[in-house]
Amino acid sequence: MAVNTVRRLGLITFLASASPLAAQQSGSVTGVSVQSAGRSGAGAAAADSVMEISQNPAALGFFFGDGPRQAQQGAVEYTARAIWAPAKTTDASGRTYRNRANFGGGVWGGWATALDDNTFFGLTLLPGLAGQADMERKTELNVGFFRPPREVEIRAKLLQMGFNPALSWRASDNLSLGIGGRVMHTRLGIEGATEVDTRDTFKGDSPLGGTWGDFLADFFGIPAIQTEYDGDAESLLVAHLQIGALWAPREDTRVSFWYRSPSTRDDLEGHVDVNLNPDIGPIVKFYGLSARGDYDLSLRDVSFPQQIGLATTHFASEVDRLHLDFTWTDWSKTFYGWRAQLSNPTNGDFNDIIGGNGSTSIDLDLRWNDVYTFALGYEHDLSSNLTLRSGLSYQTNAATGSVNMGTVIFNRWGLAVGATLWGEEGEGDWHLAFVVTVPETYQSGNNEVLSDFSNDRYRVAFYSVALAYSLSW
Repeated sequence: MAVNTVRRLGLITFLASASPLAAQQSGSVTGVSVQSAGRSGAGAAAADSVMEISQNPAALGFFFGDGPRQAQQGAVEYTARAIWAPAKTTDASGRTYRNRANFGGGVWGGWATALDDNTFFGLTLLPGLAGQADMERKTELNVGFFRPPREVEIRAKLLQMGFNPALSWRASDNLSLGIGGRVMHTRLGIEGATEVDTRDTFKGDSPLGGTWGDFLADFFGIPAIQTEYDGDAESLLVAHLQIGALWAPREDTRVSFWYRSPSTRDDLEGHVDVNLNPDIGPIVKFYGLSARGDYDLSLRDVSFPQQIGLATTHFASEVDRLHLDFTWTDWSKTFYGWRAQLSNPTNGDFNDIIGGNGSTSIDLDLRWNDVYTFALGYEHDLSSNLTLRSGLSYQTNAATGSVNMGTVIFNRWGLAVGATLWGEEGEGDWHLAFVVTVPETYQSGNNEVLSDFSNDRYRVAFYSVALAYSLSW
């Protein structure tokens, strides 16, 4: 199979751009806990939730203690989130398409225990990335001199679940150190259409001599065709190492630092079905051939990005707290060197059209920008039983150049409000958060996957409600 075919298939495009759920679920805006979600992702230095160990493993050194609202022996936390992420696409002709996969959500949680007076262990389960898209898009086929319209199903789904073990050691009353990890399983599925050059792609011998590419281009006037694909892949496990520190230089100030290493490498493996029938099916069938083939798909040595975070919490008064967080995520190096391998084709006819055995290994040449996130949060204890909070956040957009159908951008500005209802001892506490990202419009450029998608405009918004119950003893 020609290099051009694989590069344009777009099978990995969903990993190189983020759906609304994926962009926000990583903790940049919604936070890893409901409390931080209510601060628009700020508050890593507050150490007020078991879930925070998935970001900074040192958090337990301040989560446990003898003070008010601190755990002494152990804690559990259960979280439920519902997400609505409407996305609208407007093509160059003004036609509008809406994402049908607007809703998502899940239930996850965390647990922690004191091993001794100064050593603590915790475990959380939550998604690293999660997103989906489902649209029906009008395109035009390239059947010779005709360009009949066709409705194409565009679907993409990504789920990355991970659990985070963490060990914290309280070195002194004002310093906690931590080490932990993140172990993740990734699964993705994608369906759509792409454009391939007939001369570059179809190198097999045609019935009239020469290649199939020359035959289609010269005899039928078809220089390029639309190809449909439907594929899935998954990675068994990858793991990050995480280290962190939480320091209180003064009684009214805390400073949090954490580092997450690049993940270990693993292969994303699956299959992809390639269908040439929409454009050239009748021609190929006339000669008794099948224009459809299934391939094994593999991406070798996939790794996910490192991250550095810095946060501070200032106790302005007995009832007021300010939070400021900054994170850097190294997305720009994440896809460097990624190669897609298609092998073990199942259809001999398909290979006769393409030439050779169809197997190939291609550098995908995917690029992202690093993501910088800033979050500012404020909390006020309205009473001993009720805390109100709010937050504002900003994150840079990782995607560059063209984005594709089924992929959207990172919303930059986020707003959030939240509250906690503190229960009596032994009753547990309830936490609630509402998160909104400011809707944005993104103008794509020339689309190398399918020219029909060039100059599309994407309108994206994100709304989330999160509820958690926590119990400490």
